[in-house]
Amino acid sequence: MARITDFNIIDTPAQNVLVIENHLHPHEFITFFIGCIYKLDAYIRQKGSIPADIPYMRVWDNGSQHFTLTTGTSIAEPIEGDDETIVAKTIPAGKKMVWYFQGNNEEMEPAYEEAERFLAENGYRRNGAYYEYFLNGTEYGVENLLTKVVCEIE
Repeated sequence: MARITDFNIIDTPAQNVLVIENHLHPHEFITFFIGCIYKLDAYIRQKGSIPADIPYMRVWDNGSQHFTLTTGTSIAEPIEGDDETIVAKTIPAGKKMVWYFQGNNEEMEPAYEEAERFLAENGYRRNGAYYEYFLNGTEYGVENLLTKVVCEIE
């Protein structure tokens, strides 16, 4: 399928998040992401809280074969990291572009190209990498995967 919503510009408050980051080759993304989801959830619950939103993946292109992959989840109240791999951060308040994609995530490139054109044509600039929130899983079929995509803009 493809992008299933318009590109929407929204204004968001700052979000407290806990993240785990690593420099990885793309074939390592899914295994790393899944492991991080469980580790973050267990850590948040150990601290007596629950996640405030579904986990996200943020991929930053380092210009090499390895990318910086961040797996994170929003939390309602700040929680300190574990001094090993879990780090407390904040997604800054401000304007974000949001859109939804349905289908195989490996076929998202044309939608990302459309997003970049939309930003340029409307006088916005992307401020960092895209955040991908995976709203369902492969148990619904690869063609029915639903992904929320968010990026900070200026």
